[in-house]
Amino acid sequence: MPERACYYGPSYFGPCLVPQYMLMQHLTLKRLGLGDVTVMNLADQSTMDELGTGYGVRLATGLYAVDRLFKWKVETEPYEVTPGEVDRVHRQNLQDLQDALAGGGFMAALRQAVERFSAVELSDDVGTRPRVGIIGDVYTRVNEHANSQLYRRLQDMGFEVWTSSSLIDVSFLGMEQLHAEKARRGQALASRATRLLNPLIRTVRGRIDRLFPRTIRTPQERQFNEVHAAASRHASHWIDKALSLSISRVDELRDAGVDGVLNVMCHSCMIGTVAGALFPSMREEIGSLPLCNLIYEGLQSTQNENRLEAFAEQVWARRRG
Repeated sequence: MPERACYYGPSYFGPCLVPQYMLMQHLTLKRLGLGDVTVMNLADQSTMDELGTGYGVRLATGLYAVDRLFKWKVETEPYEVTPGEVDRVHRQNLQDLQDALAGGGFMAALRQAVERFSAVELSDDVGTRPRVGIIGDVYTRVNEHANSQLYRRLQDMGFEVWTSSSLIDVSFLGMEQLHAEKARRGQALASRATRLLNPLIRTVRGRIDRLFPRTIRTPQERQFNEVHAAASRHASHWIDKALSLSISRVDELRDAGVDGVLNVMCHSCMIGTVAGALFPSMREEIGSLPLCNLIYEGLQSTQNENRLEAFAEQVWARRRG
């Protein structure tokens, strides 16, 4: 029933192509005879006001929990004893969380999802592979169709993949830094008022984080003060929050022990291009850590394969010492 279906799509008030995604999705649906399907902009304030604060909190909680499960899934896949078991459990977890967000009992469903995933049988060599971190645009870095099965390719090369959030890191950072934005505009009262958002965000994060085991190796994204400090060493944080997160993410991954970082982006991604252009500046801090840009434009090009193989050799050489 197309008239009762709805796709949520992200938007972004910055130098990003994300706002074009929903437009193209709507045109594609219309071409398929599904023009009655609603495509809703999550960044539209009037829409979110109508849905209510409680809905927004549930949405943020759900996205953050799914991101945490996805990172865990990706780093664990190379070590599964039964092929396909990690993916099967992950899909079951997503379905249960979806049902719980709609019908209630979300925290209980998440607790069960963590228990279910913890029970997956793994090999004895867990955590021994070289680690490759992924940054880049919020869609290409996590979607297997957009990045041509990049994670599977890296796993086949013998690596463990540490990925990044899909979108919630940008949303949380936007709320965390709102008080600083108000202060920069001279709005002192508004700045003090919006500081109250930060304890709420910490509460949302904390409720989810405490359910996950500390043995997960992929680091979580930092919060505003640390992101601001890391990004400002290479560019003004206020250029764009997604750019700052990419810069800071390299720092986070390096500190956690990653062996190389891939900057994955779609064709003409402005934020990914600028982040890649800052790699030479970042080298003064990260030393010989292999860095590589991969651009996916939907073509079956050998360029990315060649670059990926060269990057893989650098990572293995660094691991061998």
